[in-house]
Amino acid sequence: MKRIILDLNPFKTEDKALEYIWLEMDIDGGFEQSLTGLYDALTERNENICVGIFCPPGDETGAYEYGWKVKRVFRDAQAENEHLGVIFGELEDNYGE
Repeated sequence: MKRIILDLNPFKTEDKALEYIWLEMDIDGGFEQSLTGLYDALTERNENICVGIFCPPGDETGAYEYGWKVKRVFRDAQAENEHLGVIFGELEDNYGE
């Protein structure tokens, strides 16, 4: 099983966070670099992979809100793809909504 840790804390813009995710997740250029493209790439993966996601704390930059959106994409993709496991840095985020 492949393991990946995504630390989104340093990124203050959506574009930079997506570039980082694409690089760390080794997502090919066939997927649009967006949240929709991320969902598509995650649901189409057929290798076992576990991803740990650490997002920024609440602040006024908007990074926290974007981190929440990224977590939701990973959570939704995990529900659709049995090869994907996700663990979030905040304990309560691992128990659904």
